[in-house]
This record gives sequence, structure tokens and C-alpha cells, in this order.
Amino acid sequence: MRRLLRILKYATYPFLALSLLLLLGMAFGAAFVTDFTVENRTGDTIVVTPVGTVGPDGRRVPLPVKMLAWPSVSAFRSGGYRLAPGACVRIQYDMDDINFSEIVVAAAAEPRRTLQLVTNPNPTTNQYRGPMQPCYVIDDLTGLEAAPPAMQAAARAADRQWVIAVVELSLVLGPWVAYAIISRMARRGGGPS
Repeated sequence: MRRLLRILKYATYPFLALSLLLLLGMAFGAAFVTDFTVENRTGDTIVVTPVGTVGPDGRRVPLPVKMLAWPSVSAFRSGGYRLAPGACVRIQYDMDDINFSEIVVAAAAEPRRTLQLVTNPNPTTNQYRGPMQPCYVIDDLTGLEAAPPAMQAAARAADRQWVIAVVELSLVLGPWVAYAIISRMARRGGGPS
């Protein structure tokens, strides 16, 4: 058993190195994290999802929202922020290779009717830069245009962004947890520490 634990312990070393490299990359990625605020000044509860534009063809995708700016750790949610009247949400995201271009908005009472607030009318020019203003205020739903299918699809995709956060955290923390468990088992069994 001690020999198996020793082999398992040594087998974790490459994964520990990979974890450190990922953490280093996340630290460098912090240079591209920026933020903006969305404020609800309507009299209704709304649900907002920020959308970005990627590439010269203008493909719409969820913004890569971050839980922490340093190191740049992905958030478990990238949209579906429910805002009561007068509430606001601060969203930080990685602006590298994406332009923040729209906010998909739905009244909580009518979730199927999706609207959009265009935050960057020309998202494929002068790529890639931060938001055009620090705060976006939604004060009248009647002044917003209907969200096209590409925007609605990007907003729905934001619901699946938690998978990225789980994988990212597993790759960074998992090897250290495995190493600690194997080391503890080895110590209890009288093996190498």
C-alpha cells in the first residue's frame, strides 16, 4: 500500500505544475479585467444579461464574467442578474478578445419577451476595448428594441457558463486537494510524507 501511495503522490506532481501554470495565467489575465454597472430605474423587476461580440464576423456570445479580478477567476454565472427597481449590479469581465456590445433585458413578469440595450453600436471596429461608459441605466423598457435571435441565444448560453468556472477551479485546486489527501494517507499508513 505504501508503494502505491508513493506512486500516486509522485503522479500528482505534473498536475501540481499545471495548476501553478494555470494560476500564473489567471494572474496575467487580470490585466484585461474591467467592469461596468447596470442600474434598474424602471418600476419593475428586470433580468439582465450582458452580451459581447467576438471576431470580425460579429458573433454574439456571453461575456466572460469574472468572480475575482485578481487572479482572474471565472464567475459561476454570466447573466440572468435579477434587479429589483432601484437596484444595480457591478459586472467585471475579461475584455481580451471580446467587445461588450449589448445588454439583453427581460421584465421579470414577461420573461419570454426579450429586449436589448445596445452598448456599442459598432462592436467589430476597434476591437478589443473596455466598455464605452462605466454605468448603463435602464429606465424605460418601451424605449428598448426587441433582441434578435443571436442575442437571445447568447443570453441563454450565459446560463451554462458555470461549467467553465467549475472546470477552471477543479484544474487549479483539484491537484492540491489530491496531493494533500494522498500525503495524509501516506503519513497515517507510515509511508512517505
